[in-house]
Amino acid sequence: MEIKYAPNYKKENTTHWAIHHFGSLGNNNYASTKFLTADTIDRGHQTRWPDFKSSLGYYIGYDFVIDMWGNITQARAVGEETAAQKGYNQNGQVISICFAGNFTKGVDTPTREQIAAFRRLAEELPRVKYQNIKPHWFFNLTSCPGSGLSENWGRSLVPELDERNNLQIILNSIQTQINQIMKLLQALKLGGFLPKCEDSARD
Repeated sequence: MEIKYAPNYKKENTTHWAIHHFGSLGNNNYASTKFLTADTIDRGHQTRWPDFKSSLGYYIGYDFVIDMWGNITQARAVGEETAAQKGYNQNGQVISICFAGNFTKGVDTPTREQIAAFRRLAEELPRVKYQNIKPHWFFNLTSCPGSGLSENWGRSLVPELDERNNLQIILNSIQTQINQIMKLLQALKLGGFLPKCEDSARD
């Protein structure tokens, strides 16, 4: 596919890719969202952020959406402001990729079509270091992209970027997972729940 870029974008701006999921519906944390489409998310984000239409005509906060059938929708030109991960929405620093589905453990899982589509998209995106393909929860305190996906799920799909022989990368991955476990324990100790993706999206 042909990626669209904002006029002021420079490829060296991009340091990370962030993996997201559609998450749940309303107050039902275990509702399946695998059948939702980019149009459905667009209407939802328009209601939430009516002042945030992209140069491509969408209200979706992410750069890309991949539905369960493997259709890729680019919702924002890479380099324009997103509403995806608070504090990392400017200048294409983080390219946000959202998958249809609620990947909370026991609900939905990514489809083969989504995985194949992500691999195609990865071939076209500005390259980042292997260890910089991260889940949303790496950037913000959130449950996104769900407890059913491992910290390295996105990275495992792009073996051409694989640098797993680098011990430092492995150690960094372990430390990241430890930090996330500590955040989860703290949230549970306080009797709370981790914010949903949309609540940790826009600055």
